[in-house]
Amino acid sequence: MNKNKLIPLNSRLSITADFFYRLYMAIEDNKSLVKDAKYCAKKMCGKAFWNELSIGERKQAGICISQLVRYKLLNFDDVKGKHEYPKHYQLK
Repeated sequence: MNKNKLIPLNSRLSITADFFYRLYMAIEDNKSLVKDAKYCAKKMCGKAFWNELSIGERKQAGICISQLVRYKLLNFDDVKGKHEYPKHYQLK
């Protein structure tokens, strides 16, 4: 895998394959996630991973998670709330 290959998230934003992989694995490895609970991006990734990210990377992570859920690449559903942001998700 080319770690520096860019993956487009939307018309304005792309992330590297390495960042995508690290984000995906942080979510998959998070053993504290349970059904029927609502999670924002920070809680899905875990505190340790999230704290390593810059503000820009946190925004990228949030958009990436939104796209992963939208295309059913993560076992989560959107949870509608009062406000549009931050988005929340729930395990299927």
